[in-house]
Amino acid sequence: MQKNILIIERDLKICKFLKYGIAAAGHHAYYCLTGREGLIHLMKGHYDLVILELEMEGMSGREILQITRSRETVSILVISSSNDIQTKVEVFQLGADDYMVKPVALEEVLARMEALCRRYEKEPERTKTSVLFCDGFTIDLNYKLALLDGKSLDLTRKEFDLLYYLVVNKGQVLSKDQIFQYVWKEEPYSIENTVMCQIYNLRQKIEVDPAKPKYIQTVWGFGYRFLPKQE
Repeated sequence: MQKNILIIERDLKICKFLKYGIAAAGHHAYYCLTGREGLIHLMKGHYDLVILELEMEGMSGREILQITRSRETVSILVISSSNDIQTKVEVFQLGADDYMVKPVALEEVLARMEALCRRYEKEPERTKTSVLFCDGFTIDLNYKLALLDGKSLDLTRKEFDLLYYLVVNKGQVLSKDQIFQYVWKEEPYSIENTVMCQIYNLRQKIEVDPAKPKYIQTVWGFGYRFLPKQE
């Protein structure tokens, strides 16, 4: 059966090497050169396995691994230039399913990929971590519960989804189109007031002074971004 594989790797040569090798084995492969791009693709699509480089620039492989494990049930194969045992232990504790040291051989990648996919097919109800932490915010995906500094936030479902999407992409400017597609699961149309109203409502519930927001910043002409209070 064909599998959908997402490659998150900053080296274009390695991406193409893996993509074409996986495609030759009869599967679909897609690649992203930045962590944020990879995370967005992962949230929008359905993938059977993620090949994740640990040493990503910007959003690190560790961050991607932690965020992915908080919301997705998917096989994760980490590749890294580090052969350090402590690094391996840390990565497995964060939820990786397998670990390979560069340079990687295509035959071994394919073998491990097939083994991991088989394992997940046998464990469709695999338990996953459901809680995301971000500088004062606690977001529990299973119970649809959000807290700020230990206090529960009374959010609607759309407000909860909006907060999660902003937090998981902290620091990144998200367009109104991107926000609309994630929160409403629809193609964007007449979205201006819809997104603005939802942003306004969420600010009322998480900002000390909604008129001078510290968490959800407006980037005029582009969209919105979430910045933790320490930033």
